[in-house]
Amino acid sequence: MLDRTKTFHVLRASDHEEAFQQIAACGRPVDLAILDIALESKSGIELAADLQSLHPQTKVLFISGWTGAELLNYCGIPIEDNRFLAKPFTYLQLMGRVNEILTESPPKTQSANSSLSA
Repeated sequence: MLDRTKTFHVLRASDHEEAFQQIAACGRPVDLAILDIALESKSGIELAADLQSLHPQTKVLFISGWTGAELLNYCGIPIEDNRFLAKPFTYLQLMGRVNEILTESPPKTQSANSSLSA
């Protein structure tokens, strides 16, 4: 359920470099980055990796007009359905997905002996 009483502080950037600089200058971790997969200078996948190297707890929602095979061919990796929203989408679809991602349980920490999965 969407909580309409919540407000969000939004940073807006037109490219990879601007987004990274704004988040680095923010002074605190960003809860959620909404990234278009097909950015001009770098892909949204690359920006997500850069952002998560700065703040590993930052969650990411990818958006794109591409779907299926086009998307897989462009970024080379499958993207979890709950972390992707196809364009065009409505305000309610976007806010529903944002709420879903922000309220999900954090990933369990792995022991030193366990291997990381991709």
